[in-house]
Amino acid sequence: MKVARYMEPGRIVVEETERPVISDGEVLVRMRACGVCGTDVKTYQRGHPLIQPGSVLGHEVAGDVVESRHPRFGVDMRVAVAPYTSCGECAECRRGHPSLCSNRGEAFLQPGGFAEFLRVPRRLADVGLYHVPDGMSYEVASLAEPLACCVHGLEATENGPRMVEEGLSIATPLAPVIGYDRTAELANEAFRTRKTVREVAREAGVLPEAELDRLLDAKRMTGA
Repeated sequence: MKVARYMEPGRIVVEETERPVISDGEVLVRMRACGVCGTDVKTYQRGHPLIQPGSVLGHEVAGDVVESRHPRFGVDMRVAVAPYTSCGECAECRRGHPSLCSNRGEAFLQPGGFAEFLRVPRRLADVGLYHVPDGMSYEVASLAEPLACCVHGLEATENGPRMVEEGLSIATPLAPVIGYDRTAELANEAFRTRKTVREVAREAGVLPEAELDRLLDAKRMTGA
């Protein structure tokens, strides 16, 4: 398989390497989309103290299961993959800081997102592998990890939980009707123009106004 391997600042090479072999509880995923994180860019530009030359960068991944030895995932299932998961046992995890887990490297996506095939270790497959709906593109699904970072940051602020709830109350009913990609475009436009998603959706004419109001008001009133 092909991988894009980081060799040194300013140099990444595409080379052939062996396809990963999975063990019990693990999943093999064919990468269909992988985002480029700021960490990837900074590593390429000037290196990173924790990322050694020869590493395969990339961790915002979506793709298809091509082989599975995990009971919850079958071949051809569309998935989004977290980059790593915490152990729940080290000092940082016990303090309630799983993102600082000392053992997160033990359950990391292998060899990295910029590869044709990825081995998902058992611990990561247990809690960090998610089914992607059929209507969602791989490109949008690969944003699950950075979106989770945003939600986590908002939830840590005073008004964050309310902001997250209001955002989801708009996106959740719209996405199945107009598509996940179009909903993401509207959300991006709302952020850029500092308008609400409702306002942007109405201006874009994605649905008749009465239907748009019905969907969004039903969500708010029923919590459905």
